[in-house]
Amino acid sequence: MKKITIYIVLAVLCLNFTAIAQENKAVDVTAKGIQIGQKVPDITITGLYNYKDANGKPATTAKISDFKGKLLILDFWATWCSPCVAMIPKMDSLQKAFGDKIQFLSVTYQTEKEVMPFLGKLEKQRGKHYVLPVVAADKELHQLFPHVYLPHYVWIDGEGIVRAITESYYVNSEYIQKMLTTGNITAKEKVDIPILYDKAKPLFFANYLDKTTVLKQSTFSGYIDGVGLGYSKNNFQLGNNRFERILARNSTIRELYHYAYQKDFKQMLFEVEDTTRIVFKSNLSTDYIEWRRNGNGYCYELINGNYLTMNSNQIMQKDLDAFFTEYKVSIEKRKVKCLALIRTSNTSEIPNLKGESTAQFTGFGGEMTNCPLSVFIARMRFFLQSHPLPLFDDTNYKQYADISIKANLSNVIEINQALEKYSLKFVEKEAYIDMLILSDKKQVAQSK
Repeated sequence: MKKITIYIVLAVLCLNFTAIAQENKAVDVTAKGIQIGQKVPDITITGLYNYKDANGKPATTAKISDFKGKLLILDFWATWCSPCVAMIPKMDSLQKAFGDKIQFLSVTYQTEKEVMPFLGKLEKQRGKHYVLPVVAADKELHQLFPHVYLPHYVWIDGEGIVRAITESYYVNSEYIQKMLTTGNITAKEKVDIPILYDKAKPLFFANYLDKTTVLKQSTFSGYIDGVGLGYSKNNFQLGNNRFERILARNSTIRELYHYAYQKDFKQMLFEVEDTTRIVFKSNLSTDYIEWRRNGNGYCYELINGNYLTMNSNQIMQKDLDAFFTEYKVSIEKRKVKCLALIRTSNTSEIPNLKGESTAQFTGFGGEMTNCPLSVFIARMRFFLQSHPLPLFDDTNYKQYADISIKANLSNVIEINQALEKYSLKFVEKEAYIDMLILSDKKQVAQSK
């Protein structure tokens, strides 16, 4: 079998962005809400924008019964949820394709002042007007359809009956046509009512940590519904004992190795025959979350009671070696073509007011204060994750900096125009960079 080499541009940031299914920060789920097969009460929906009533007049309110005879799809989203934003053009196209047969309704807990300017910038960036109505500052629909992760879709038929609750995978013309034709679709229900656990305590085996001196405890598990996705590293105290904890929730093999080695390399390279356990293929007959559930997502927790002398990341690296015995890991300098951040002038300093260290970016720009340029690079990796080249900092600039830019952060040309005032620029160049190489152990042994 031919060896497959895959470059992975990492988009796992300090603020723990995720590619999919992000936590809905507004929802405290305490009940299951309306279930599939139940009728939705004829509530009045308020805070509507970009909506016209049956007479074609602009309206800010509507009742559920106003959509009688149509397939109503509620799209629960937020501006900070990149998978949600990526669905806007797709839903807009579907709305136009199916016309009066369906109605998408984008619902968010965020206020009109947060949402509408964001959508305006998105339309300006894409050069396109979106016809989707938006419900801002919503509470009632969130209470009727509680959920934890975004995006979240509720399919309501022409009689007001909930027919499906799904991930974004099912929101396409094929499934919409099936729903219109048959009144139902075969779709896995999205259920993400959380497991009620104390996030301040260990996920596994917390009973005796406050009564004993634990030196090290690490645990792997498969996918756990209800605990979400993500990574954290923190210190906590139970009783008189203090611990350092690494917690990776429902993470992929790629993410686990990134968490363990994140300070040692700039890029990952997989030289393996079978990539199906590592890389999600968009043409699979399942969505990303379901792929994780089906043996490709893991929970890992390390409790290190002696973290002052035992390095937690090195322990995690050894645990990964012991668990994923089929792989060999190495960090090597490889000469590859990169997108490098360089200084165009060494005579001027980048401003730094030495205030609180913060970094906030959206797809349209943002700012950071009193941070190293590595933080800026990390944010750009997220917004330029579709770029074919790895990003790295080639400035050798050691001071902290303040940077504020307005640009389409998925467009290198616009980013460079905004960075001119700081004498910074992204350029394509070949460079030797530290790369984490994941190889098949069998192949490594055969090559010797």
